[in-house]
Amino acid sequence: MENQHLSPTGKPAENASGIRLAFDKLSGEVEKATTELSFLQKHLPDALSDYRQAVLPLYETLRTVRKHFLMDLENLLLGGSLSRYQKKNVTDYLLHQIRKTGAADDDLKAMFNRYSDEPIAELPQADDLDQIDDLPEAGSTETEQWNEKEPWEKARDEHQKNRRYRKKDEQAQQLKRSVKTVYTGLMKVFHPDLETDPERKAEKEEISKQITVAYGNQDFIGLLKLESEFLTSQKQRLGQLNDPQLRQYIEVLKEQKTELRKQLAQLKTDYGFLFDAVASGSEKPLQQLIKSEKAGIESAVQGYRTRIRILQEADGAELKMLFSVMEEEMEVMSDE
Repeated sequence: MENQHLSPTGKPAENASGIRLAFDKLSGEVEKATTELSFLQKHLPDALSDYRQAVLPLYETLRTVRKHFLMDLENLLLGGSLSRYQKKNVTDYLLHQIRKTGAADDDLKAMFNRYSDEPIAELPQADDLDQIDDLPEAGSTETEQWNEKEPWEKARDEHQKNRRYRKKDEQAQQLKRSVKTVYTGLMKVFHPDLETDPERKAEKEEISKQITVAYGNQDFIGLLKLESEFLTSQKQRLGQLNDPQLRQYIEVLKEQKTELRKQLAQLKTDYGFLFDAVASGSEKPLQQLIKSEKAGIESAVQGYRTRIRILQEADGAELKMLFSVMEEEMEVMSDE
């Protein structure tokens, strides 16, 4: 068995080649993650804007046609041609549908209150646009098509705006913590007072000034790029660096890698389903996502239009089939 040099703790000491390999591996990972984060921060807002412009109008159409269907369904309920069993099922269906998708609409609120003792104010304000409204702002594309709004719409929008502001504040605080962590780690390595070699001291004085400026600007990516540029130059003279210096660099790189992972995870949380499409680096996944979403909404719109026709024509066979489908939907909604 080969002899191993022991550290003061009694554990095998890391050999020089291992330290250099770890340094090289970590610096490469940090550089790659920095590039990825910079790319995503630039392109995700554009992707969100494209998604909103393509999908928002279709969701408005879906909400309109679904509301039309529910109101026609209530007309059938009030017409008196249904059995007691059918009336109960239709009433339950209306309540479930409004609770799930229509609680933000005044007319549907009033309908809900006609058939339920539960105050409408206690219902969740759920609708198909929640998944879009929860995403970050995307410049001037935010629902410019909205004109004069009803009071309940203004209250809902104010609530969603406040929720976004709180979310943005949390994101800003997380970024501030990340910037401070990176800055502190970099200054541990690049502070000129810690260097005795005149040439390297001058080099570190320059980079420490740049680090301080980037920190003052809260420039997370800028800090990481400064580090990457410096470490790239260091790789060219690895043989001149001693093991303690390399270990110090490695510890800083580990911290930076952790902070980068946090930032990427935050973007994934903020942008949800758009994240993976943009992270691929290709336009095709985003285009396919938008195309698929549009097709799904258009199919749902056509389905509700067919239901409206069936209710208006009151054809026996088709109406019976529609009630059967509604019962199946009720079962699914009850399981959710």
